[in-house]
Amino acid sequence: MGGKRHIAKPERFWAIDVKRKCVCALPPASRYITLNYCWTRGETLKLIKANAVGLLRTGSLEKVMQELPRTIQDAIEFVFDFGEAYLWVDALCILQDCNDEKQFQLSQMDRVYGSA
Repeated sequence: MGGKRHIAKPERFWAIDVKRKCVCALPPASRYITLNYCWTRGETLKLIKANAVGLLRTGSLEKVMQELPRTIQDAIEFVFDFGEAYLWVDALCILQDCNDEKQFQLSQMDRVYGSA
């Protein structure tokens, strides 16, 4: 009965850089924390084609923090205070308006959570 089973990290993997306050491609061999939560009703900020480039800019999430559900705001603060750098949240780490990409990412959920 060995230790933790190795699970390959997901491909084309995006995360929130809680120190730089932006979405980024997760650097190789980086650790990350995942947030599992219930989506709120109504409109909330999501990663879509129209805002993807903007959300990659350092500091971009500071400008739109109030558009995020309180759960995500609290998770970003927690991960930062905990001393980790990266957080994975489906709304901001999966391109929500590209069905092919969304389906590809959804097919990797076991790896997303298993590698966290």
